Amino acid sequence: MWRHPCSQAVSKLLALQPPTALRCEGGEVGGPVRKVESSELRDGDVVQVLPGTPVPADGEVIAGASAVDESLITGQALPVGERVGAGVSGGAYTGPGALHV
Repeated sequence: MWRHPCSQAVSKLLALQPPTALRCEGGEVGGPVRKVESSELRDGDVVQVLPGTPVPADGEVIAGASAVDESLITGQALPVGERVGAGVSGGAYTGPGALHV
């Protein structure tokens, strides 16, 4: 069966997202963290992204700073420094710093 190249590309991008996420209960940075399936994440959830791990979903950095490697998504050759207010893509890997998204 023939599949459109765009649908294959989208499938590959979705496969980059990790199966689990560390959700901050109560939607607050510094609150208790619970490991959940990434598919359970909803708009407004806050997730903790540890150094060297992939971002579980697209979002905006609300705390922390890290170099983020989005090369598999954007083609950007070098990791980009992201801090509060920056948008990050699900599946991108964080560098040495932790983020809350």
